[in-house]
Amino acid sequence: MSGCLSTGKDVASAMQMGADMAYMGTRFINVEESMADEEYQKMIVESSAEDIIYTAAVSGVHASFLRPSLEAMGVTEDKWKQSKKIDFGSELDAAKAEAKAWKTIWSAGQGVSAIKETLPVASLVRQLKEEFIAAIKEQQKLLNIYK
Repeated sequence: MSGCLSTGKDVASAMQMGADMAYMGTRFINVEESMADEEYQKMIVESSAEDIIYTAAVSGVHASFLRPSLEAMGVTEDKWKQSKKIDFGSELDAAKAEAKAWKTIWSAGQGVSAIKETLPVASLVRQLKEEFIAAIKEQQKLLNIYK
């Protein structure tokens, strides 16, 4: 299962619903070892689910993007509502235009709402494990109540 998973509690909930595995994407953009641009990581911390725009306008394939990164490139609401790919400049060949677009238009999921810092991977994994165990213990309490 994937999508909007950013905490250990999210993983525990996914498993409670029957998932065999949980996948986190956006959460791992904000680790110190990530090669993501510092401004990208900062934008994730400052964003919420309302800042995620799902559009095919950038590449022709629907994906989720950070609104501030779209707006910084001049991609307005009327453009992201289109389903066709945006022309990022006729002065560049297609490959260079695509590279230019993706350099500063950043993708992220709705889970940005739960991301408030950039941590080393080891610290994040420790935190996720602690949150997961705490969530399982809370679920156990519910089982005891409803037996």
